[in-house]
Amino acid sequence: MQPIRSFCTLLLLPLLCLLRSSQAEVPDLTKTIEFERIETYHLGPTGAKGWIYTGGNFMTTKARQILITEVEPETPAEGKLQAGDVILGVGETKFSSDARKALGLAIDEAEKDENQGKLNLLCWRPDPEANTRKGKQLKVVVELPVIGAYSDTAPYDCPKTQKIQEAALQAVLLEKDFGKFGVSALALLATGEKEYLNKVRDFLHQAKWAQPDIEIRLDRGGMQAWHSGFYNLVLTEYYLASGDKFVLPAIREHAVKTAMGQSNAGTWGHGFAWTSMNGGKLHGVLQGYGAVNQAGLPCYLTLLLAKKCGVDHPEVEAAIER
Repeated sequence: MQPIRSFCTLLLLPLLCLLRSSQAEVPDLTKTIEFERIETYHLGPTGAKGWIYTGGNFMTTKARQILITEVEPETPAEGKLQAGDVILGVGETKFSSDARKALGLAIDEAEKDENQGKLNLLCWRPDPEANTRKGKQLKVVVELPVIGAYSDTAPYDCPKTQKIQEAALQAVLLEKDFGKFGVSALALLATGEKEYLNKVRDFLHQAKWAQPDIEIRLDRGGMQAWHSGFYNLVLTEYYLASGDKFVLPAIREHAVKTAMGQSNAGTWGHGFAWTSMNGGKLHGVLQGYGAVNQAGLPCYLTLLLAKKCGVDHPEVEAAIER
């Protein structure tokens, strides 16, 4: 058994070293910011953006500081926070848990009527005259809009939720491309307000993926399941709300090819079950690590919605059954 234990130790050592190195990697942002910073987060209604440590796994669990990377003009954070600042905590207490979540909870508290929108932050600001990472600790008060507290039934029958929805809608109306996969158009349709149909119509009549001559390949491709799933959610919901026949050919193409690209297990991955990787046959196996539910669920929903839009095709029926 000794060789087996030794072999297991050899396998585990790299993992243990990785875990130890990841624990040591959490930087003190008051001492250094000289490292690659890939992701930033919108810091809610403050109007600031910040980098938060994730350790490369998209989780902010170990983060205890937030580095301000940008402050948008005419927002509550303008004149209060500045790029290079480090949020250390809330009030007079430094973060002792996930800084991202703790800040979110503090924002909720500040927005209550009794707190008058005052978000009290404990920050560190670098000395602009110093060549090294020197600075001082200070208290910053960011004044947020007062929108009350969530009701016990939130998001239903909740005045605060309604105010957030209204503000989000105004932000969507300012967008030009409706975001990735056109999901902001879906948000406008979700309001049920007829006045927004023309705006969605103008967007879809220009979008490449909504054109009557669109053709989707099945032999190979990239993340087509994400594209066809979310695109066809927008297209089908729009057609059911408007009756605009311009989008029907695109709905049919997305639906039929999504059905044909389904795996033999009835799932989708980032992409389809590409025929070039399955001996030229449809409904083979997915490549990579297989099924991805967040991509596959919209694919399935759009098949049901495409039927409601009048798409009648044996592949669609078979995919729904499968």
